[in-house]
Amino acid sequence: MSDDDADPELLELLRQSLGISSVRQDGVSSNTGVLADAEYVYNNSIDVAIDMYGTKAAAVSIYKAMRERGYSTQAWSEHELHPKQTEGFSEIDAVNFIFTMDLLNFSLANTA
Repeated sequence: MSDDDADPELLELLRQSLGISSVRQDGVSSNTGVLADAEYVYNNSIDVAIDMYGTKAAAVSIYKAMRERGYSTQAWSEHELHPKQTEGFSEIDAVNFIFTMDLLNFSLANTA
């Protein structure tokens, strides 16, 4: 394993500490394929580049912010931008919001 390769055991430990283990309690994998897609872009892009050091620095910054704010998958719906029923939004509104955000993330990720 080179310095650029992720240690699978260390990744799983990090995921568990954030409450996003790659194997959920129901046995269904949470592997989304994002890392494989990013690796493909990294290895095959001509006009797009992924800075390994910048990516690692961003990951450290995000992890630090999540730890400081106590943010986790258990508390994501408490985020200030998430539609809440107490603010007049229905469960359908929340689903539509999540779907729209996923759609935007997907479309922006695939513009490269």
